[in-house]
Formats: sequence, C-alpha cells, structure tokens
Amino acid sequence: MKNLWAGIGFQGGVTGTDLETALLNVLQAHALSAQALIGIASLDRKRNSQALQDLAQAWQLELQFFSSEELNSLWTPNPSQQAFIHVQARSVAEAAALGGAKSAQLIIPKQIYRTASQRAITLAISQVGSDLPEMDRCNRVV
Repeated sequence: MKNLWAGIGFQGGVTGTDLETALLNVLQAHALSAQALIGIASLDRKRNSQALQDLAQAWQLELQFFSSEELNSLWTPNPSQQAFIHVQARSVAEAAALGGAKSAQLIIPKQIYRTASQRAITLAISQVGSDLPEMDRCNRVV
C-alpha cells in the first residue's frame, strides 16, 4: 500500500544517486519499503534540481514543492536555525513530508545523511491518513 511521503532537503552538489542512497538508508533503518512511497516533497527552490527529478523518475514518484512560507506554516518537532538562515524555512524535510502527506504526524523525524563528499541530505517521512486539523499551523492546534 502506498501511503508514505518523503520530505527532503539537501545542499547543492548532491546527485540523484546520493538522494537515492540516503532515502534507501533511512527507509531500511526503519523497516519501511520504498514501494510504500507516494512521493517526495521539498522546498520550491529545488523544483529544477536534476537530482530530485532523476530520483522521482527512477522510482516513479510524485513531486510536490512548497514555498518557505508554506513550510513555515506547519509545526515541526525539530526546527533548524541553519535551514532558516539559508532558505528562510524553519524546517524543510519535516514540513515538506507533512505537507506532502497532508498529515499531522511524522513517522520518521528528520534524519541527516552525509554523502561521500560531506554534502548534507535531510529526510523525514510522513504517513497519509493522519489528517491535519484546522490549525494555526505555526505552533498550535486551534
């Protein structure tokens, strides 16, 4: 059953193979199947990333992109000051996973993977089915 969304944030210079390796490592570490993935979500600035396009095409996954403002509207358990400094979003991987799945629950909070060249890839996984309540998505359920 396809019911998972991966949220991915990454530094420039990352390849499709790097993203695939990171995603497989996270899924395997948590006993999840790549076959359960519906899609990948990320920051809209990554829309033209060849690495992301290659991964989505190879795995036949949907791609969804969110602006910094949209990502900031979702509460996440592990906000990042570094992400905010670089992309003006408190969270990319966790918020994108939640937004992609339209879910209020992460099943895997952000995990940071380093490529052989020490580039960072941050991933989080959310499951479809935990609907987002109507909320003030910055911090609290209304």
